Amino acid sequence: MTTYTEQFSAAAKANAEAQIALFNQLASKTFEGVEKLVDLNLKAAKSSLEETQAAAQKLFSAKDPQEFFTLTSSHAQPTLEKSVAYSRHLSGIFSSTQAELTKAAEAQIAEVNRKVVAMIDEVAKNAPAGSEQAISMFKSAIGNMSAGYEQFTKNAKQAAEVLEEELSRKGYVCAPINLGANTDPYQPIERQQRLTLQILEVLLRFRHPVTIVTKGSLILRDLDLLAELARQNLVAVMISLTTLDDELKRILEPRAAAPSARLRAIRVLREQGIPVGVLCSPMIPMINDRELEALLEAAHDAGAQSASYMMLRLPREVGPLFEEWLAAHYPQRANHVMSLIRQLRGGEIYDSRFGHRFRGEGPFADLLAKRFEV
Repeated sequence: MTTYTEQFSAAAKANAEAQIALFNQLASKTFEGVEKLVDLNLKAAKSSLEETQAAAQKLFSAKDPQEFFTLTSSHAQPTLEKSVAYSRHLSGIFSSTQAELTKAAEAQIAEVNRKVVAMIDEVAKNAPAGSEQAISMFKSAIGNMSAGYEQFTKNAKQAAEVLEEELSRKGYVCAPINLGANTDPYQPIERQQRLTLQILEVLLRFRHPVTIVTKGSLILRDLDLLAELARQNLVAVMISLTTLDDELKRILEPRAAAPSARLRAIRVLREQGIPVGVLCSPMIPMINDRELEALLEAAHDAGAQSASYMMLRLPREVGPLFEEWLAAHYPQRANHVMSLIRQLRGGEIYDSRFGHRFRGEGPFADLLAKRFEV
């Protein structure tokens, strides 16, 4: 009869082996993607060299300046088209590789969960009397976590399908859809899940208007979709800019894009003809409110066409979390900051009334509003 220690040791060993197998599988998929990329670049370079040589021969054979410029112009358009085709092929390689990596990881997670449940069942056979309830609770917790992950993955994969069904529904009334009202559509996980990308593809296919609020520079990945939406007057983007101080950004928004990256996103979006503005949010008394004018100036210089701001909001459990953050990073001014926030919210730390929750009220709110107007 094996002991609990031996059983858990065997389970740990099996888990470690599974992790190694996953690493090897992911590495293999990555190398496959690299091989495809190298092959694409070699073909592109060879094709470009051949076409350049042929074009040069034609140009040198031109009989007069008019023919020379005609040949130059005719050569430019195919080159541009090939450049766009190369970019899409490159994106396809990255998308295919990412999909393979995600599929491999999901399969390995399912296998690890299966082994954990099997190990628990084995332990239960030799468990002492009276431990049945504890084992049952543990199995239930494992099952709930597994079900939760599977449901999240399923919902994520179905998001675009559900949207398409809704837009196709008889009686649907078209109105702009906002991405980013509750959570940023370009969080780091979007690199793997590609939900926002799929949603934009559906919206473009249905020619449906959309507005986007984000602080993520990943939005530039979808530049081609956004540019096409803009050409049909179907999109507007607001880039959230909280601070120009990299250190404050690091402790306040540790996973978000740097201020310089957000300003670059504004610049690139505007260069592509995509309507873009800046949202200075959240404005926190005595933390970043002094930067309001500098934020607006930097965004204007980058090409922002509109601007707005929002005061810090602390609904429900966000309040205690923010107070902990203040105590950890700004202990000497924490009480003063919270006092100003309560002045903005009628003595509370949050006011949910429409028309008040975004700007606040009182002397400090009025002063910030006047600064924004100027």
